[in-house]
Amino acid sequence: MFRFVMSRMVFFLLLMMSLPSYAAWQFLGATSDGTAYLIDPSTKKNKGQLIEMHTMQNLRSARLVNGQKFRSAVGQTLYNCTDKTSATTLIRQFSGELGEGKVVSSFKQKPNEIIWDAILPNTILEKEWQVACGAG
Repeated sequence: MFRFVMSRMVFFLLLMMSLPSYAAWQFLGATSDGTAYLIDPSTKKNKGQLIEMHTMQNLRSARLVNGQKFRSAVGQTLYNCTDKTSATTLIRQFSGELGEGKVVSSFKQKPNEIIWDAILPNTILEKEWQVACGAG
């Protein structure tokens, strides 16, 4: 067990050291399949009652989208600090890790079609909301 925990810690330390220098990505956590979740507080923008920030998912192994492999996805997410909800308005999936490589897929949500999700306690999304809204 100790060996597993140590290997995970080393993986995440290496992950954080290899992040692009132009971004201030903050590691939030990872799922059991090795997907790392990050947020970039330096991209925080106030949009009225909303906060917008960039988020990232970095995958341990490639997944397919439209017949092409991707290893990471960078999103633009809106957070409603009052209602404790969020909505992802833009997603770009990259062939490489940590938002590197070519964009293999991109999706932009139309403003009138935004779907707001409730933020559940003890989730990565709640950690994102806390960073965005200064809560917690």
